[in-house]
Amino acid sequence: AIDQQGFTCRTGFWFSPTRYEVRFAEVNSLRYVSDVQRGSRGNQRKYKFILQMKSGGARNIVVGDLMRHAVPAILQAATQAGVDARDET
Repeated sequence: AIDQQGFTCRTGFWFSPTRYEVRFAEVNSLRYVSDVQRGSRGNQRKYKFILQMKSGGARNIVVGDLMRHAVPAILQAATQAGVDARDET
């Protein structure tokens, strides 16, 4: 779910989900990045958000295939909320 205050998402398996809740008021910057990881199945491109928090810390949120469809809307909502949001892929 995405709104003017932030976004929430849930990933993982039904028996062990990971839930993320991001409030734009707590974020200085949001970067959408990708990198290539080598594995047994060859090279795979992985995507994530890197959030620089106003509290001084950083958070990484892995962006899976389903969440990738929402990336433009998340970046737009973050920008409208005054967050420095960038697509660096």
